[in-house]
Amino acid sequence: SVVPQWKPLREGELQRLSWRMEETIPSCSMEPRSHLTIQPVLHFVTSVDDSEVSRLPWQWFAEDWFGRPPAGPAAFRLSCDRDRMRFDAQSTVAASAPVPGEQSGAFLAGLWKRDVAEVFLAAPDGSYTEWNLSPYGAWWNQRFLTPRQADPMFSPPENVLAQALPASASGWSASLIFPAPPGLELDQLRLNVTMIIGHGIGETPQYLAAVTRPESAPDFHIINSYPKPTHEKN
Repeated sequence: SVVPQWKPLREGELQRLSWRMEETIPSCSMEPRSHLTIQPVLHFVTSVDDSEVSRLPWQWFAEDWFGRPPAGPAAFRLSCDRDRMRFDAQSTVAASAPVPGEQSGAFLAGLWKRDVAEVFLAAPDGSYTEWNLSPYGAWWNQRFLTPRQADPMFSPPENVLAQALPASASGWSASLIFPAPPGLELDQLRLNVTMIIGHGIGETPQYLAAVTRPESAPDFHIINSYPKPTHEKN
């Protein structure tokens, strides 16, 4: 038999070979795919205090982060007037028990550790604000410069109204009115609406979001996946 004689490649030939390999091997992105579970709608109203807000349609989550049906119906509603935004949320799943001080109008950190509704508002420069709303009407707010990097100069606004109907075994409903992001045109706004439910019924918590990444662990701070809301004038 004839043993092939392999001739070593010279430096220039090796470089040309590496170029040809790069051209023929497709690039593989490890970035998890984003999945839009529901297209958020932002309703323009005369006043977010007005009764017309109560007639706006709810948007119901059909699936959780991993594509499973929610343990019970859960929904949100977004509206705004000239200066303010309003976030309403409801769930037919019993809420987790309140912690001391968790009541309508109270500013309270750590709400995300229990049942909660959240809205994330992203600006074109990559910064974003997070608003948390408790089933009992408590709220929390923080601005981030980049994902999970809190703005050390940020102070939550004072003119915030948060309230809730009495929570029960049949569910809860709460609302949050807060100032619109300063200097941000609404046509530039991207957002995500999220909820965490299930703590109150002893189940593994479910993570609901308008946009998810089912191939990865729940993470609501992936701002480059946030969609622009559909605008509706009412």
